[in-house]
Amino acid sequence: MKMMTLRPTILALAMLAAAMAPQVQANTWTISATGTINSGYDSTGMFGKAGGNLAGDAFTESITIDTDAWKPTGGSSTMTDLIGAGPSFTDSVTVNGHTFTLTTTSATSSSSIYLSDAPSNNFVNANLHGNAADGQATYAEIYAYSKLIDFLPTSNFIEDVTEPINSSFSQADSYFSTNGVLGTASFNADPGMSTLAISAVPEPAPLALSGAGLAALALLRRRRG
Repeated sequence: MKMMTLRPTILALAMLAAAMAPQVQANTWTISATGTINSGYDSTGMFGKAGGNLAGDAFTESITIDTDAWKPTGGSSTMTDLIGAGPSFTDSVTVNGHTFTLTTTSATSSSSIYLSDAPSNNFVNANLHGNAADGQATYAEIYAYSKLIDFLPTSNFIEDVTEPINSSFSQADSYFSTNGVLGTASFNADPGMSTLAISAVPEPAPLALSGAGLAALALLRRRRG
């Protein structure tokens, strides 16, 4: 009888332990930039009027990856490199109230993501090329580098950062281009970026395990009471 009671207790404690285990990476990592386009052209009207000059227009760009798909290929204690072909990514761009979002089937071999939280040498560079299933090709890049402020708390893709781009940054830029059946447009914001944001969304599994473990322990207390 004691064994019957012990097993649910062990199971509940195991669930709680699994939920409290440290996470190395989040499932979804997003880097975003806002600012003003330095130069750009919209030949097909993706962001408004076809043939429009995008220079001076406000923009928002967000690049999202699944960190479970991208595996580290190098780096050091203060830097993580994700390089290679295969993993997909999503790029979402808004200009003039028009939003273009594309999820690629894969990234090309020239794609890379670098994070460095080295003191006085913080930088992030997401440089991605890929094609959607319909052949639409997209290039997306967001880059920020600073020797004056340590804006990255880690280089493990679990960052949560919102940083205004100012003189503390040696360089910060955002690039975008796409062409194919959905249209053709491109721009660069170098200079032009005004904010940088990075967010990581952890797996929901630990929360679910934690809830299940607590529920199991509560049920056992009620039964014993």
